[in-house]
Amino acid sequence: MGTLLVRDVQLQHVLAVLEPIWQAKTETASRVRGHIEQVLDWAAAHGFRSTFRDWAAERTQFPREVAEMALAHAIGDKVEAAYRRGDLFEKRRRLMDDWAAFLDRPAAAGNLSAT
Repeated sequence: MGTLLVRDVQLQHVLAVLEPIWQAKTETASRVRGHIEQVLDWAAAHGFRSTFRDWAAERTQFPREVAEMALAHAIGDKVEAAYRRGDLFEKRRRLMDDWAAFLDRPAAAGNLSAT
């Protein structure tokens, strides 16, 4: 499994790692299972959020700060954060409507990027 991509991990792969130690070292197996679950959850969420961020930057005209606020990212610049009073709600709503429409479009044959 050394070169297996996270997106390709299946239940049988996890079981292949856990079954040899499940009976002899139950606590260890349980911890390993928990760590595998955390990694897979993080990878799925991070990949989806990263895809959204790339799409917003490359295929829309929405300002960067709208996309960052849609992802609930904190403002790194303390001065900017001190002066930011609004929540950009309407702009974020329009951005998310566009994102939903983008996701809802079928991909062209042979093209997985749904351009």
